[in-house]
Amino acid sequence: MASTLLKTLIKSSNLPSSTRNLCLLNNGIVSNHTAKWMQDTSKKSPMELINKVPPIKVEGRIVACEGDSDPALGHPIEFICLDLKELAVCKYCSLRYVQGELVLIFSNCQYSVAIRMSYVFNDNCLV
Repeated sequence: MASTLLKTLIKSSNLPSSTRNLCLLNNGIVSNHTAKWMQDTSKKSPMELINKVPPIKVEGRIVACEGDSDPALGHPIEFICLDLKELAVCKYCSLRYVQGELVLIFSNCQYSVAIRMSYVFNDNCLV
């Protein structure tokens, strides 16, 4: 019954015979909202905003990322295993975590980089 209704709609419409055209997305009625939003250069993209947040230093090997302290605003809990040499990134909110004793953060206008230093400081000298 549903297939006959769909066939009738396709035959009676002026659109080409494609079921994708029934949603009217391909006809330009609904434009790409992301591209429209990104045209405003006064707003920063989510990627630029999340890059301003410095990597979070963690002492353990596993971190549980919830996205936000408020459960209503966060995301499902993701347990992330940390590598000592690289940043770990949450797949939901893109927060970055690093494991180590000393984290130096270098920032410029586009990127924040965290480097784990494994050196021991002794009497203001690098050993």
